[in-house]
Amino acid sequence: NTIADNKAMSGGGIYCIYDSDPLLKNTILWGNEAVWGNQVFIPHIDCDPDFYYCDVMGGKGDFGGAGAGMNYSGKYNNNIDMDPLFGMPGNYALGDGSPCIDSGDPDSRPDPDGTRADIGARYYKHIGIGHFGNNHSKSLDVDPAFSFTINPNPVVIKAKIRYDVAIDS
Repeated sequence: NTIADNKAMSGGGIYCIYDSDPLLKNTILWGNEAVWGNQVFIPHIDCDPDFYYCDVMGGKGDFGGAGAGMNYSGKYNNNIDMDPLFGMPGNYALGDGSPCIDSGDPDSRPDPDGTRADIGARYYKHIGIGHFGNNHSKSLDVDPAFSFTINPNPVVIKAKIRYDVAIDS
């Protein structure tokens, strides 16, 4: 899941009520705003949300409500608090260098490209050599005398790249 850039009075990202016990795994909670509990609002001590391999802006220290702070009783394991570096505004796909790439639960199903699960709803496509997220053209300098540019088609996950290499004998 990616829960980002929402605004609310309480719990800009998630509002847990009564004895709700949601389990969030491989989820981004980022840029949400609220008067109480920007990312997560836990108004009751009976709420026990669990977070595994998530990217939560402000971490659990930024949770709000009676069930937050010293009263927080949920599990909070293997999470990060780092800008997810979305590739394009409003797109929420992971951009180059995102700390969420290949950082999801290692026991989760791999991403469609066969790599470790990413954190967030939109996985980062590893194409060919190196990382080419968000289908932007990238130039690779393999050697000062040898470089090329890849322009992946956004519809195609696999691509064939043809090239010639001259070898000095």
